[in-house]
Amino acid sequence: MSKLSLCILDDKIPVAQLTDIEVDDTSYIDGNVLRHCLTLKNEDESISDWGDINLRNFINTIKDNNDYIISGFTNHSNFFNYIEDVLFSPDIVVFDWDIGINEQDPSDNLLRLLSSTYCLVAIFTGEDTEEGVSQEISKPEFKDYDHRCFLIKKQDDNSVDTLKAKIKEREKDFSFEFGNKFRKASLSALNEILVELGKVTSDELNHYFNIEDENDLRGFVAEKYNALFGLGKNKLLLSKGHKWVDSLMHVVRKKFERQLSSLNVASLFKGNKPDINYNILEKLWSYRLYHKYPDSDKSVRKGDIVCKDEQFYLIINSDCHLPYVWGKNLGFVNVIPLEIVDSTNKNLEEILSLTPNGNKRDYKQSSFSEKMQSFPDGAFCMPFVPINEIFKTFLFFAKNLTYIQVTKPALNQNETFKKKIFTYDHFDGYMRICTLSEPFLTPIVSNILLAIAGHGCPDYSNATKTLLDNNIKKIFV
Repeated sequence: MSKLSLCILDDKIPVAQLTDIEVDDTSYIDGNVLRHCLTLKNEDESISDWGDINLRNFINTIKDNNDYIISGFTNHSNFFNYIEDVLFSPDIVVFDWDIGINEQDPSDNLLRLLSSTYCLVAIFTGEDTEEGVSQEISKPEFKDYDHRCFLIKKQDDNSVDTLKAKIKEREKDFSFEFGNKFRKASLSALNEILVELGKVTSDELNHYFNIEDENDLRGFVAEKYNALFGLGKNKLLLSKGHKWVDSLMHVVRKKFERQLSSLNVASLFKGNKPDINYNILEKLWSYRLYHKYPDSDKSVRKGDIVCKDEQFYLIINSDCHLPYVWGKNLGFVNVIPLEIVDSTNKNLEEILSLTPNGNKRDYKQSSFSEKMQSFPDGAFCMPFVPINEIFKTFLFFAKNLTYIQVTKPALNQNETFKKKIFTYDHFDGYMRICTLSEPFLTPIVSNILLAIAGHGCPDYSNATKTLLDNNIKKIFV
């Protein structure tokens, strides 16, 4: 486990005695300041009286422990203000019950702390209040938190050892074990989104993405967060197995999306229509449509755009089949060939020549999953694919659905093809370029399969269409 952050809330931390450091009793007190407090001396060179020798002994014992990053506050209220303003979230809080006469009821503050954070809370209490505190935290309102809340006695010489033993007992609690990893992955994903969006103004974002209100904005951020969370440098390094991790991340992503949907975002758009910068437009849409897994991630997924010998494909198999491609798909990876839009692409020119006036047709689309206008069903465009820092556009055709047969690999002892995991190491030289993100992936795959199925029935005659048209128009007479 990485270093744990431990925050001490106690009004006896003597920051008011510091004269060479600008810090007061409302400030965040970092570990260096706490260590400096330990050096305070009286004029006769005796150790300065903190007003609580037990607190001083506790901090002096724990200050050099490499397992913890220590900090502190001299009252509860400023701690609560700080964690809201700075998004500070310690793993362990040492909570002084007798923190001062001007504070709120410590019972209320303890309940607020437990209900708004996932930290372990060690209640630092004196011998004279121990029984009363024990009775207080045994009340029904604390029942849901009794696994995260315990007492340590100020007067005990081994109070630090008691704290460490309690932490050891709880180190496998889910939030305590994984909280830091999830928080870092979430912040890293959000920071990446904000870095990209920081390249444009709110009006440009609206104009390029057609984001017209806060619901659209929240939806966009949530969809990109879903794609980024746990990937690349944000990847959760958990040893529970990929199925466990995937299921867990699905829950977290959905919870985040629901949480974001309730966020109140003030009106961002002033209604100004900016000049279009097509370079920015391509970059933003490429960022929205695709994401890149690190080279170390060898999993083959639905939505991967792959390349071999300058031929590009979109993989459309389901994610539940691809890991076991030999056991579930007999070694076949279903793909749609992508035809690059380039004047030198004679194959694409030949395909388009099969349509009347192919070079004069209307290629416009209203959305990614909508077929191109004036084309047969199943003709789609894959724009802004990032290839070597250049954005390439492709056309693809559902009727061109094909497969790549993957060579059977050698099996290790006790392995079977049913359980053999398929990765890019087995994919015969195919390289992943990027992966199509949701909410674009599912609709395009569904529309590809629908175009292939070709469900339909005989057309109405002209007379029938006229009759139906006239009957419906009577509603408006």
